[in-house]
Amino acid sequence: MGLADVVSAGGLGVWPNPASDQLFVKVPNTNQSAWIHDATGRVCGTTRLVSGTNALSLAGLGAGAYVLRLEGGEVLRFVKE
Repeated sequence: MGLADVVSAGGLGVWPNPASDQLFVKVPNTNQSAWIHDATGRVCGTTRLVSGTNALSLAGLGAGAYVLRLEGGEVLRFVKE
């Protein structure tokens, strides 16, 4: 297994990790914007997350490490295979 699947005690999380074509993001209680950044800090995508589980397409992203930065300041790391 690579990086562990993560769902925090607060209910925020991403899986599977590493991911290939789709990433699931769980956001508790709030709708918020999110930005995907590559290892250089460049914004590779933006999305709007709703409360609950969201499915994000990773199409167009190359293999590597990424950061999902949420509007509330949380940062979730994931790897695209």
